[in-house]
Amino acid sequence: AKHQIGFSWNEVSRRYVTSDISFWIPEYLRQNCANKKQGSSLDEVVDNTKLMRQYLKLQLDCKALYEKMIESDVCGEQARMILPQSMMTEWIWSGSLYAWSRMYNLRSCDGVQLETSLYAREVGKICKERFPMCWKYLEIR
Repeated sequence: AKHQIGFSWNEVSRRYVTSDISFWIPEYLRQNCANKKQGSSLDEVVDNTKLMRQYLKLQLDCKALYEKMIESDVCGEQARMILPQSMMTEWIWSGSLYAWSRMYNLRSCDGVQLETSLYAREVGKICKERFPMCWKYLEIR
């Protein structure tokens, strides 16, 4: 579930911005974890090197096609459909301290997608530093 209660956000839209395309590249691909609803093990998949090469090639191919579409005057809202979910973006996410604590408490625990958990823990560090008195009562972990 997306955390929406108590938050508002604004994200860069590829309808209007056609430059600065970069992709998130993991250190390695992790194995699935059979005993978790979501999340993964920390073990590397067997074909990691081969799969990572294919992953990187696909990203570059998608970027090249996107750029060709833009150069061919295809509108941004259609050209962006070729870009993968691993594309980096920027956004402003604002919310109440209670909303941040709810997100932190739900997403900083074990069993959550590693990248999400790392992000939530950074949020917790920032909130604890900036709002130590309140955070003491909002942080469950």
